[in-house]
Amino acid sequence: MPRSAKQRTTALTAALAAAVLLAEVSGCGDGAAVDVAVAKASNPAPPPAESPAPTGSPVSAEPDAVAEASAEASQPSEPSTTDAAPSAEPASESPPANDAEPAEAYDGRLLIKSFDDIKFDIEPDAPFFREMLTEPIEDLAGKRIRIRGWILPTFRNRGIKQFVLVRDNQECCFGPGAALYDCILVEMLPGRTTEFSTKSVAVEGRFAIEEFRLGDRVMAIYKLEGEKVDL
Repeated sequence: MPRSAKQRTTALTAALAAAVLLAEVSGCGDGAAVDVAVAKASNPAPPPAESPAPTGSPVSAEPDAVAEASAEASQPSEPSTTDAAPSAEPASESPPANDAEPAEAYDGRLLIKSFDDIKFDIEPDAPFFREMLTEPIEDLAGKRIRIRGWILPTFRNRGIKQFVLVRDNQECCFGPGAALYDCILVEMLPGRTTEFSTKSVAVEGRFAIEEFRLGDRVMAIYKLEGEKVDL
């Protein structure tokens, strides 16, 4: 830092005294040494320049950058936008099974069906299992249907109380090699009968699923309680 006037005077006086003493010792009476000493004391060497701070030092950081960083740090943080969403409303409980609407009750109406409606997958002469029947077929059990087919010939032509209704008038529709779904055993209600016809007939009655066996062989699985036969 710059010296005061008093400090400069004191330094000059000390330098002068030293120069005088040096001249006396060396025997230089012309006063040259005194002038040199006085000149040095009057103009002291400047202090060494301070070395610049290294690049990247915090001291050399730009004032604007420091101010900006301080401003950012002093600003309050904004509230988080990831607040937890309000909890969802609890799912409504499923109604008990017994509260479900019951299936529509059968009203006894007559259903028009064909042999195609009672067909299912089975190989000729293959063992029959009830699980082979489809749901629509099972759903027909106990319902009144009207179905058209042919009366399998019997030894009676009139007053027939029982007969086999087949899909067509071929012999393959009943017995060995025939498909179980191509025939229906018909039992007329008490007091009712029919007569044989070579033409197709329409039979009305209540449908049932029952196995008719001859020994170990299943010959038929469908049955109809005959109400009437339209020739």
